[in-house]
Amino acid sequence: MKRKLLSILMAICLILTLLPTEVFAEETPLTGESGEQQEESLEEPSDPEKEPVDPEKEQEGEEDFQPGGGDPELPTGEGEDEKTPQTPENGSQDPNGGEEESPANGGIPVPNEVPLQEIILLEESAVTMEQNGGTTEYDSVSAAIDATQAYNKDTNKGLYTITLNENLAEDVVIPEGRYIKIDLNGHTLTNKESHTIFNNSTRITIVDTSAEKTGVVDNISHGRGAVYNNINAAITLQGGTYTRSQEASTGSDASGSNSWYVLKNFGTMTIKDGVTVKFSDDNSGLYSSLIGNGWQNSSAAENGSNGEPQPSAGGNQAKLTINGGTFTGGQITVKNDDYGELTITGGNFTQPGENRYAVYNANTATISGGTFTAESTVVGSDYFAGEANTGKLTISKGTFTSESSGTAISMGDGADLTLTGGTFQTQGDGSSYVISLAETATAEISGGSFPGAEAARVVNNSDAFKDGYGVVENPDGSLSVGVKDESAEAVVIARDGSRTNYLTLSAAAKAAPAGSTVQLQKNLVLTSGISTVNYGVTIDLNGHGIDGTAVTSSDGAVALKTNYSSKPVDGVDSTMRLINSVSGQGGTIRAKLPVSVKSGNSTIPLPAEIGAGVTLVVLEGGTDAVKLDSSAYLLYSETAADYIANGGFRVSIGGADRIYGRYANAASAAGDNAVVTLLHDYTGSDKIYSGSRSGTLNLAGRTYTYTGSDAIVDVNYENVGLTIQNGTLMGTSPEADGAQMLYSNSSLTLEGVTVDVKGEDIYGIVTNGTHVKNAIALKNSTLNVPNGNGIYFPSTGTVTIENSIINAKYVGVQMCAGSLVVRGAQTAITVTGRHENKTGDDGVIGDGAAISIVEREGYQDLGTVTIEDGTFKSAESVDAVKAYAFNNANKTEEAWPTAGEVVSVSGGTFSAEVPETLCQDGYVAVKDENGSFVVGKDPAKTFVAQIGDREFTTIQGAIDAAVSGDTVGIKPGTYADDLTISKKITLLGSGAGEAGTILTGTVSVAADGVTLDGIWFQQTYSEQDSYDQGACKLKTTETGTNLTIQNCIVQRMTGTAIPYGAIVHYGAAEGTLTLKNTELIAPVAGTADEINSASPSVIGVAAWAQTGENIDEAWNLVVTDCTIRTNGFAVFDRWNNATYTNTTFTGLEGVEGLDDIEVKTCYMALNNPHANDVTYDHCTFQNMRSWGMLVAGEELTVTNCTFDGTNQSRAISVAYGTIDKCTITGNTFDLSGSGSGIMFSDAVTKTSTITVADNTFKNCSQEGGYCVNNTGEVEGEQVAPITVTGSTFIDCTNKYLNQVNVEEAAASDAAYVVSGNTETYYETLAEAISSAPVGSAVYLLKDISETVSVSKNISIYTNGHAFSAANIQCAANYYVRQISGGYEVYYSAPSTGSGGDSDPSYSPILDVGNGGSVKVNPRTPEEGDKVTITPDPDSGYGVDEVIVTDRNGREIDVTANRDGTYTFEQPRGRVTIEVTFARTGESAFFTDVPETFWAYDEIAWAYDNGYVNGTTATTFSPNGSITRQQVWMILARLSGQSPANMAEARTWAMDNGISDGTNPGAAVTRQQLVALLYRFAELRNYANGQRADLSAYPDAGSVAGYAVEPLQWSVANGIVGGTSAGTLNPAGTATRAQFAVILYRFWNQAS
Repeated sequence: MKRKLLSILMAICLILTLLPTEVFAEETPLTGESGEQQEESLEEPSDPEKEPVDPEKEQEGEEDFQPGGGDPELPTGEGEDEKTPQTPENGSQDPNGGEEESPANGGIPVPNEVPLQEIILLEESAVTMEQNGGTTEYDSVSAAIDATQAYNKDTNKGLYTITLNENLAEDVVIPEGRYIKIDLNGHTLTNKESHTIFNNSTRITIVDTSAEKTGVVDNISHGRGAVYNNINAAITLQGGTYTRSQEASTGSDASGSNSWYVLKNFGTMTIKDGVTVKFSDDNSGLYSSLIGNGWQNSSAAENGSNGEPQPSAGGNQAKLTINGGTFTGGQITVKNDDYGELTITGGNFTQPGENRYAVYNANTATISGGTFTAESTVVGSDYFAGEANTGKLTISKGTFTSESSGTAISMGDGADLTLTGGTFQTQGDGSSYVISLAETATAEISGGSFPGAEAARVVNNSDAFKDGYGVVENPDGSLSVGVKDESAEAVVIARDGSRTNYLTLSAAAKAAPAGSTVQLQKNLVLTSGISTVNYGVTIDLNGHGIDGTAVTSSDGAVALKTNYSSKPVDGVDSTMRLINSVSGQGGTIRAKLPVSVKSGNSTIPLPAEIGAGVTLVVLEGGTDAVKLDSSAYLLYSETAADYIANGGFRVSIGGADRIYGRYANAASAAGDNAVVTLLHDYTGSDKIYSGSRSGTLNLAGRTYTYTGSDAIVDVNYENVGLTIQNGTLMGTSPEADGAQMLYSNSSLTLEGVTVDVKGEDIYGIVTNGTHVKNAIALKNSTLNVPNGNGIYFPSTGTVTIENSIINAKYVGVQMCAGSLVVRGAQTAITVTGRHENKTGDDGVIGDGAAISIVEREGYQDLGTVTIEDGTFKSAESVDAVKAYAFNNANKTEEAWPTAGEVVSVSGGTFSAEVPETLCQDGYVAVKDENGSFVVGKDPAKTFVAQIGDREFTTIQGAIDAAVSGDTVGIKPGTYADDLTISKKITLLGSGAGEAGTILTGTVSVAADGVTLDGIWFQQTYSEQDSYDQGACKLKTTETGTNLTIQNCIVQRMTGTAIPYGAIVHYGAAEGTLTLKNTELIAPVAGTADEINSASPSVIGVAAWAQTGENIDEAWNLVVTDCTIRTNGFAVFDRWNNATYTNTTFTGLEGVEGLDDIEVKTCYMALNNPHANDVTYDHCTFQNMRSWGMLVAGEELTVTNCTFDGTNQSRAISVAYGTIDKCTITGNTFDLSGSGSGIMFSDAVTKTSTITVADNTFKNCSQEGGYCVNNTGEVEGEQVAPITVTGSTFIDCTNKYLNQVNVEEAAASDAAYVVSGNTETYYETLAEAISSAPVGSAVYLLKDISETVSVSKNISIYTNGHAFSAANIQCAANYYVRQISGGYEVYYSAPSTGSGGDSDPSYSPILDVGNGGSVKVNPRTPEEGDKVTITPDPDSGYGVDEVIVTDRNGREIDVTANRDGTYTFEQPRGRVTIEVTFARTGESAFFTDVPETFWAYDEIAWAYDNGYVNGTTATTFSPNGSITRQQVWMILARLSGQSPANMAEARTWAMDNGISDGTNPGAAVTRQQLVALLYRFAELRNYANGQRADLSAYPDAGSVAGYAVEPLQWSVANGIVGGTSAGTLNPAGTATRAQFAVILYRFWNQAS
């Protein structure tokens, strides 16, 4: 109530102020003419060093100032001098003005133009202020600012955001040290007496977030501006319109008692795109400049005599940067005064007044973009003696147009112009110069376009051109400044044929656009190399030569090179070419390195070709004529191959051969499993990296000599396999290892390779103990490490040594984890050294053994070690094979009692006796005549299984000794062993017959990918057999496994009525049971009535999909070419998806040994109550006494099957619930029994899709039997009708019953359309498609050769007829793809990636915990939609965790937003959204980032500014990794963009040259992060020229080429430096906390 009363009083006061002041005050005499108030004039002191005086700086009584060279007249009169704001004693302007600024009547009049409707009764808050998530309301901006506190990184570092909710009139003063953003929010902020906004702080931003962008900062007072930025202050204008709406000036000498700058800057001001600055719509401002930067009279200001702040107090600089916006009017539109530093990169500048500049410079101005239009001269610059006015003007780009003058640029005496570009359009009478220089002005002009000008009128001083430059005529007749023909070293010929001269070949190469030719004009001697930057550039030597003797650059004399930001141009060949177009003349390049080819972006291929007329001469000290780097390659020819004398890698891609400089680049370009061939012997410091692609390097008998100190071979990616063949790898450094594999899931295979490394304590091959699933294979290879270790393998995985030699000093092969297989008579491992005492906890143990197996605490598990053949020698008294435990505490070897469970020796010759415990069962070590010990078979043993040539006394022993991928063969015979298979192997019998392999024991499969082949499984049960899974003799015991049974018989030998049959496949998880060419036999004891009336739990089945509990989504089942025999259920199927092909379901007729079984017919082929998608194709159902199949589920397909007529009930019964889709086509039903053909019972709804077509029914004449019957109810309503088409009836009396519609095809029909339950027939396919509703299906009735047009989402099924996708002509944005049985035409929007009209939508599954509720929008999203989750916690609760998983259980990336919502991108299929809530205590920052955390400040800064989010609402996960796509998103936000999702962030990064877009989810490494920041800095012009020397870091050589310069820049600027260990660690990953610190440092450097 008090606020409302106060508002009313304020409104009354405002109304009173609108009345004329004479009503309330005594009449005051006015000293000016015509009643205009005269202001007290402030004269400037004379300054003899400032001659001539600056425009708008004239002293009283001086004549009008004329710029040099006869330029048009500048405005004269009062100018800004007349009304200079006063300053208090400290030199800063008093924001409230002084007495001298007051009007004569002592008050500031409020103009009566302010409408009454703008008087607001403040019933709601005029302003809201937010900081750190909290919001407070205020009546004014000033009140909000008064409530702020100075920024302090320890106590107050959150951004204050002040938002206007209505138009306001007040004088806003911002104190020092504030961190504030003012959002105009579409409203107007008007002053009362002083400047509208007077800024003293350094972190101020003004924005306008309103959709209409109607926010305004206005000033209505004389001598005051919309924004006044004081010395040492900094402000950024990012939005809004800035005006002086009551501007009253009528001329350069008539202020109208209301005029001044709109913007005035003495500190640092940045103006961005979206800003508008003007006076008013009806007054362009004739007395004052629109924007003033710097001091009007710095001398007077320093003396404190003209009202401006002291320059020295502000560091003698005022910086104004304009990056965009619209600027109109003013005596001068943008005026750069004393000590002013002006930078313009963009914007539109319009000066409508005559004899007025758009830009005037008195000190230093740089223009690199923008559009400048003036009635007269566009830009002027003057020099005045003294440090405050240099008169330096630099123009490199922009458009400058004078509407009525012949002069665009005017330079006064002593001023200096540097002009390298821009377009200058003038409209004079031809008597003036486009660029006018006063007598003592200086200039260097080397660019610019001058349309419409005469050559003699470009500039009035011919000495102004840079040496070698002058006015040249363009092909269209216009003029520009360029290199003169006689001065040009080279000419760039563009694709359109236009020619541009360049003073140097280097400049021409850098300027050459894609598809252009750089043509040499003379013989050249280079002192430094030249380089291109764009794709598809040709350098034509044009009969001339290049002498590069003096060139020392690593890129050589001529670098055919592209920058990272360069991109190939559509329609332009990207190949870089070096040619000589003049036959028989010139064409020679002489240098240590004549040519290099290098792609700035390793993800973009860079092809290069050297023409036949070019000769490359390699001078002394050089090796190659051409050096290839990154993804660059030469098109292969014999000549090109000789250019790479040192190495070179040849690979075939797309039928054409290429030459690369490194193996990894060749393999990456060719794709997985490519073969790359070394062209020449190589000597150098380039190691062989695997890269990210699996492949083979064929050394082709050559030697690769590595001179570096790392490993010769480095498998440096996960999930990569590298094979090296046929040659020698040699290391010359004493520190060089042979090969290293430091990533998981990777492999290295050496075939016919000799590795020769000489250093002490080095490795032939080494892995890392923290990694898993590594594989090393030596085949017919030699590993020479005479002073080091052979193979050290502490990771999991496998080592295979086959017919290979290892020579080492300390240990031949040491296994601390994983498995080892040694085989081949040619294998020989020799170790010459003795035991070396171990001092450290980790690393190899030099125990002197040829092979040592070590059980070590803290290491990963050992697998199996198998030694089958070979020769193994150690030093005297040292065991050739050792297996022991290592005591880390006292560094000693200890006994390992269970070593025999790991190590199995079955062959080989050893220099010392092999302990019996290490020999395989059935094998012994016998000393020969040479004193060696030979391991062989014990003749007293019987062997029943084998792996290759290695035999075993038991099947389980062979299984245990096998490694993944092995085949375990079983000899003929009958075996009662219970077997457990726990690895991916094939168990291969000798055939499923009497003379083959018969297994009568239990076979338990506990591994994925097992195959059982050629075995007869005979299962006999006793009364003791349990009624659970253990009763089955063939079973899987682990979830998620795939099992294949082929060429087998699986037979239950007795008729015991147990609940499970011949096979049990366990578990509700993804996986497939595959049966191929296998017979399953499962008899059930009892009479027919006993069997028929029994429940499923006591009926024997041939295959069972779960363990007892009902599981609706379990395994997949694939049955092909099988026979399933039973007198109960053939299959009780709970598989999620089941497919039966060419399979017979039948009874027990013909099965021997079942005399005790009374009933031989099959009760039911299939009882399928829970499957989702079941398909039967070309199957046979015979000898049934009940149903053929009893089915329920989402989809059923039965095609081309035969039902033999013995069914007593019905062939197909669809029951157990409703069905979504059912297709029964092309089948033959012999219904000579008493049942029906197809029965739908309580199953068909209005949304069901039922297709019953082209079936043949025979002998359906029994009472109660029908060919097709559709009966029952669904939810109390009669079932929906179905339509049957194309039926053939043979001796059938009863065809259809209940809800069945019959539509038969005419002979002339070509196709029919199925929509819902309706089929409609058409004579042509085109008619069918035209009439088909969106989303329906079209079925062919005959072969079709016509071409049809499709512009909707439909499916076309061939129905077995001839028809091709080539006959489908799709409309725009429609596409065709093959589906099962035909083709699908679908819509794909060109811009969004979401589908067309029929794109599926998916309602999510919500799993919400106690403590709150959740809303999801949209409720049924389509694939690709952005989905927003809005949790609503109950009082006392907060969001604990939000997890989204896809339909396969994989977790989806979720973004926690600042507003409390969470977002993710909808994948294909339904998702599950799990939200949990937790009780909350006191509110705090992220719970895992306490204030004592080392990076607390930087994380808070990044979060406050919206650059990073938490991983949940309460956690930040500071030690978690940050992905590449998260960095893209953050950099996009820094650039002012707001990507909706990670895909948009990736597109932004690729479009702007920040990243190649690969591996978005990978953790970003330190060098990748620095490279991304550096490219962003270059994009935003933040990158400075500072570079650091990296050679002080020991790992500087491991920095990738793309990251060298970024790291030099980063280290120099303190953004990312060395680690605490004194290294760069370029491949290390950055944590989220480290990234926040790096981002903070980067932003401070950029700012």
